Amino acid sequence: MEHQQQLVWQQWQVPVHYRRSSRARHLRITIGQQAVRVSMPPGVSLQEAQAFVQRKEAWIGQHWSRNQHQAPPRLSGLTDGMTVMLWAEPVSLVWQPATEARVILARHQQQLHAWVPAAWSDAVAQQALQTALKRYLSQTLLDALHGWLPRYSQPYALHPTGMRVRLMRSRWGSCGVRGTLNFNRHLVHAPPAVAEYVLVHELAHLRHRNHGPRFWQLVAEMDPLYGEHRHWLRSHGQGLGLKIGDLLL
Repeated sequence: MEHQQQLVWQQWQVPVHYRRSSRARHLRITIGQQAVRVSMPPGVSLQEAQAFVQRKEAWIGQHWSRNQHQAPPRLSGLTDGMTVMLWAEPVSLVWQPATEARVILARHQQQLHAWVPAAWSDAVAQQALQTALKRYLSQTLLDALHGWLPRYSQPYALHPTGMRVRLMRSRWGSCGVRGTLNFNRHLVHAPPAVAEYVLVHELAHLRHRNHGPRFWQLVAEMDPLYGEHRHWLRSHGQGLGLKIGDLLL
């Protein structure tokens, strides 16, 4: 069961969601764009978790404030000529009329062409294009991940059972108990080396299910520049993505 409360810090009203987790080993605070999430391990009461949050109030407030300032700008819709960041490069979205009753997306150099049926209403076209763009971004990231995987799977004997891309609210990646790796779709907006670092990070969890010294040693062996890539995500990650109204693509 989840418990919610509001934390007031300076001018901010910060939503805090408490959730019990059988996998958590200690109290953990995750700062998201929509809310702060507190994972409570077995044996820790809600009152203890709330006291922990109170002690961390300044730290939470500072990171929440930074995240809000880094959040992607709110757009009214996907428009012809707008800029979409792909692999940290600006790409122009170019609308083109189509005769087929579906949206087709294809990139050519610094343009992302979107063929949209001219007979569709603005509302229908907008919804269909948003759906197609989410699918395109997910597939682009997944293709890159599969392209990078052989660099590590054979030399280090790290073989995931599968890889999936989806929108993740508070993580860049995760490693499931059955060996499936999950990745945040927003990584497609970051530099390729940063997204590849997240792949390395999750692959390392196939061998080490924690963040102990041996885990980081393996990460460093696979990605000697992981510190720079990790710092980039912490500094710029909250600004990734496209926000259409209240919808985060």
